[in-house]
Amino acid sequence: MKLISINIPARLKRAGVAFILLGAAIYASIWNPQAHPIGNCLFNDWTGLPCLTCGLSRSIAATGRLQFAQAFTHHPFGIILWSILIIVGSWLMFEAFRGKIISTNSADYLRNTLWLIILLWIGFGFGRLGWYIFN
Repeated sequence: MKLISINIPARLKRAGVAFILLGAAIYASIWNPQAHPIGNCLFNDWTGLPCLTCGLSRSIAATGRLQFAQAFTHHPFGIILWSILIIVGSWLMFEAFRGKIISTNSADYLRNTLWLIILLWIGFGFGRLGWYIFN
């Protein structure tokens, strides 16, 4: 594992992004979607069909409360997105405190993994849309 030192501004940037990611994961863990709903989905209101993100907020909130079955029922990608918030946020916070980039290949690996997840998410969304249309 190759360690590369990073300067103070880069460390602060990493800490800031980590704080946002971990803060979002913590907020999702304590947010109650029944008591504080986000609002209606315009796509769903207009068409009666679910959009790519329908149920995602409730899924992330359920994952944060470790209710994985409920999270999967709302939207399977909520578990993945909550996990990404925790893993990437922790990784960046570790690099910020340590002052060293853990691996130069990590950015490429992370970028490729995120693209794969985005493509799977879009595929899932269109698959779910097709399921609602044809059933």
